[in-house]
Amino acid sequence: MKIRELLSDESKWTKGVVARDKLGIALGPRNEKAVCWCLLGAAVRCYDYSPQYSEVIWKIRKALGLVKPLTSEWNDDPARTFAEVKALVEELDV
Repeated sequence: MKIRELLSDESKWTKGVVARDKLGIALGPRNEKAVCWCLLGAAVRCYDYSPQYSEVIWKIRKALGLVKPLTSEWNDDPARTFAEVKALVEELDV
């Protein structure tokens, strides 16, 4: 599954933590109870332990102009919208 498929609508996106369950409780992105993810959490959920993980993270970092490791900082910016996150993952086809 690609990030753009996992984050198919705004209800599946979150800020402040990498993932949440249906009650809004923070948990790990690979947890089976997770129902929404930040950009980084979605990348981990979709690509961790796969050969594509490093490539996907690199593509996102390059698109965002990041020289440091990808964190949730971009996703968690108070002004960040789901539309921006969705546009990014669709543009990158990740």
